[in-house]
Amino acid sequence: MEDRVLTLNSLLLKLFSRNCILKLLLTKCAVKLLETYHCIYLGSCFCREGGTLEMGNIPLYSFDSSQ
Repeated sequence: MEDRVLTLNSLLLKLFSRNCILKLLLTKCAVKLLETYHCIYLGSCFCREGGTLEMGNIPLYSFDSSQ
């Protein structure tokens, strides 16, 4: 489990700027994000219920750790 978390964290660091990660950590969405393994990054971070992050209303990117 720890290896999986480290891998996810490394992937998140590649996908998100530090500012974006900090903003996520201050929101409930961060928990949803880690639970569902879905995220996007395009300069700013947005999220909605369900753990999918979006820019506006358009999903830009998602990944599943099981792939």
